[in-house]
Amino acid sequence: MRVSLVCVVCLAVAHALASTDSEPTRQEWQRVLAGEHVVRLQKQTTPDLDLIGGIAWQRIEAPAAVVWEIVTQPELYRALLPYAIDAQPIDEQDVLIRHRVIFGEVSYRLRFAPDPDAQVLRFWVPQAWGALRAGSGELRVQPLHDGACVVRWSIMADPDVGFLGKLFEGAVQRTMLAVPARIRKFVASQPMAATSP
Repeated sequence: MRVSLVCVVCLAVAHALASTDSEPTRQEWQRVLAGEHVVRLQKQTTPDLDLIGGIAWQRIEAPAAVVWEIVTQPELYRALLPYAIDAQPIDEQDVLIRHRVIFGEVSYRLRFAPDPDAQVLRFWVPQAWGALRAGSGELRVQPLHDGACVVRWSIMADPDVGFLGKLFEGAVQRTMLAVPARIRKFVASQPMAATSP
């Protein structure tokens, strides 16, 4: 029962993050449009969780449909997620992800719920498992009028890495928010990035 309550709290925090503070300020948006990777760090503490994460935006010089196609392919997560060394689909919704970190390897299971019409990919830890006690977020692909798009990535997670992890919490948090910049780099390396599918 406690695990279910922890997941509900984490989803509620992520929903609040997605609905209240998720829009960039005018200054942030100008930086995003100029091509800068813009990050807003956030923390949330509950009686059961110490969530870290935030929101990041990145302009990508490719149509939204191309970027959406890329971010919904689990076999590409190894290239898109920082320090990922493996991403194995378990079933239609869940993917097992492994990362190499300073003190070895960590793994966790994520459940994905894509909304192709809105181009929103929601994800969460279905139960405390592996390196994450809880976590959730979303990736949103927003088309721009000039044929490019913006990837908005929001995530809040409680990585269960103990005392050593607390020493590196800031680095872990910034790494969690590097996903849009990695997507931009990956898309730029693809020959189809300039054309729509």
